[in-house]
Amino acid sequence: MKRDYWKSLCNIWATKRWQETSTTMKVNWTANPKDNKHTRKGAKTTSEVLGGV
Repeated sequence: MKRDYWKSLCNIWATKRWQETSTTMKVNWTANPKDNKHTRKGAKTTSEVLGGV
């Protein structure tokens, strides 16, 4: 990865907004482990995620 891209990503990850979003996502991931489980069958389909819509 080019150094400029890496530095740009590091700058984004260091922002307060990113840190808050990251923390929220970690909490959600922990609170809903069944909803976030990846299996060998692959990711859920859009239909499964939306409840058969």
